[in-house]
Amino acid sequence: MSRLFIIIAVLVVLSGYSYAQDSTKPKKKHKMTDTVGVVNGSVIRLYDFRELLSDITRTEAPDSIVQDTEFTRYVNMTWERLVSDILIYQEIEKRKLNISEEELVRRLLKEPPEELRLDFTNPEGTFEKEAYKDFLQGTQPDSARTLVLNYYHMQYEQESLLRALAPKAKSDRARHEAFAAWFKKAFQSAQIEDRRTGFGYY
Repeated sequence: MSRLFIIIAVLVVLSGYSYAQDSTKPKKKHKMTDTVGVVNGSVIRLYDFRELLSDITRTEAPDSIVQDTEFTRYVNMTWERLVSDILIYQEIEKRKLNISEEELVRRLLKEPPEELRLDFTNPEGTFEKEAYKDFLQGTQPDSARTLVLNYYHMQYEQESLLRALAPKAKSDRARHEAFAAWFKKAFQSAQIEDRRTGFGYY
């Protein structure tokens, strides 16, 4: 796996966005023993919480023993990341800004991001277009491909949300200020059930 894919893997894992997507899909009613929290009806499953918490802990403290105060901080980071990503994804769904995998691949083929273009450029400086196309359109299971698609899926949908929240903004700063104002309002009005203490998370 290239350095680019390693970086993408870390970003996707720590975002919590893939968990947020799963949490908004229709599913059978969850038992209390399987639910760490609920955000506007979207469930945060114990399994997903533990997975993201483990990933965050390994990233933040890869070579050290985690103290109680540090563990509490990682628990809070996990919770805040999952809640915020669920709120963002709910808004994306509400505004119908979702991007299908087919649309995503078409977009990546039409306009290859510079970082991906570099990763498929040979030592002679030639962009290997066919190899890039085969990678994106592969039908066999490929963890690197899945990571790349998840990353750009997350990036493009969130960029669409930023533009939708501030259609007249002329700068990234203005768009991010509009996003911050929206998020504050969305968080304050959200119906959030925090059941972490029932699982020993403080």
